[in-house]
Amino acid sequence: MKEKIENNTMGITPKNKRGSFWKTVGNVAFYLVMALILVWAFWFSRSDDPTKSVFGYRFYYIQSPSMEPDVPVGAAIFTKITDPGEIKVGDVITYYLGDTSVSHQVIEIQSAGEGMQELWFRTKGVANEEPDPELVPAEAVAGVMVLCIPRLGFVMSWIGEHMMMTLWLFGLICVLCVLVQWLVRESKKEPKEPQEQPCPQG
Repeated sequence: MKEKIENNTMGITPKNKRGSFWKTVGNVAFYLVMALILVWAFWFSRSDDPTKSVFGYRFYYIQSPSMEPDVPVGAAIFTKITDPGEIKVGDVITYYLGDTSVSHQVIEIQSAGEGMQELWFRTKGVANEEPDPELVPAEAVAGVMVLCIPRLGFVMSWIGEHMMMTLWLFGLICVLCVLVQWLVRESKKEPKEPQEQPCPQG
């Protein structure tokens, strides 16, 4: 009876092994789901439809030097859908000219129409000497910039062009991280002590 108790307490029972396996599977599944959510959010926020967003935010990749040095080429900017009445002079807004998005700074706000309810924005690139030639109507504004991350746009653009490769690499990295975590956990376990053999009765 003593030997049986020692065997159960010193090693890993089959039940514990099954629990560790399913925990590993759960971790891998979690990372993969998070990756899919991030990819979905990225593509959804980049939609050409200005009414679409992820929790009210949209992503844009800067390809023009008109806002340097404040917003350099290759930067990723995140804009928040904002009521036009809350936009102030100095804000950087993203608006659409046809199918093209432009992110410039507001230098003047004009009102028109009955009760002065219609808003128009005069914009200008920081690096440009002259303001933009046309006023921007409120309905063309997609949002106000709230965050600019230099060079991230290059990375996101590469991901967009190599989506399947990115998913495979991300999945491989997740599996490797879980495997390393499991190996570290296993290495910290105390080694089994040699079991005592009962002395023969003589």
